[in-house]
Amino acid sequence: MKFFEWIGKSPDKLFGFENPNKSSEIPLKYEEHPIEGLQIETCLDEIVNLGNIGTKAPVKDFGNTVNYGPKNQVGSLKVEFSPLGSCRITIQRSIKDLEGELKWITRYAIPVINDYEHLTAQDIAIEKMLAIRANEITSFIDSTNLERPRNDYVDLKNLVVKIASNMKLKHPQVMNYEGVMETDINNYIIYFSYKGFGQEAPDHRKVNQFNVYLSYDIKAGLIHTWGAELSSANQGYEFKPQSPEWEEWFSPDQDTQEMVTILEKIFLTY
Repeated sequence: MKFFEWIGKSPDKLFGFENPNKSSEIPLKYEEHPIEGLQIETCLDEIVNLGNIGTKAPVKDFGNTVNYGPKNQVGSLKVEFSPLGSCRITIQRSIKDLEGELKWITRYAIPVINDYEHLTAQDIAIEKMLAIRANEITSFIDSTNLERPRNDYVDLKNLVVKIASNMKLKHPQVMNYEGVMETDINNYIIYFSYKGFGQEAPDHRKVNQFNVYLSYDIKAGLIHTWGAELSSANQGYEFKPQSPEWEEWFSPDQDTQEMVTILEKIFLTY
């Protein structure tokens, strides 16, 4: 073999084997569009097209929500694409708390992850698949007993232990589980640090910690939970809670595992 022929050949052609470290070729479509955005309006339209749930007609609202029944009526249902940080669908039902205020109780969460597999024209659109799933779950929730508030709930600590145990195993990869802090018998914080030296937020703030708050609101008779970053100015060390990534209400009557699973799904979309 002449030198100029040898120098121009790759190892797999020259020696008859492939480079084990050679990455597979990436389709051009994936290089151009690595993440395909979900068409939320299309998904909402598909949900509306599936029709009533019981006697409740679907009404699209605010560009990210479908309501079943009047918003100020107990027992109404809501399918919402979260406007907050974690992209997901939450399915909620309205009840009145112990003070007579209307609260939306979260009953289910569906993570909305972009389509990394790039569905082809022959596949069912992901928007339609999500719409059908949301409709089926909402129909089931409508058939169950209405949630209710309680003024005698004493199991918050047990609930926190189960949520923390699950989050310790299942949390965003950029975080490390640190522990649980009890503020008082009705307020707990599950907290996480970030790997490395923290993360820089888009507004040039340094994010150092993420807190999951769980609280039993005695006046409302409901469980309140939200998750938020703790961050400071880029060169500062005064860390303050930021806008929540989620804010949900649970009823003490809900199944414990249901609440654990909902928070797991929400947290993993962070």
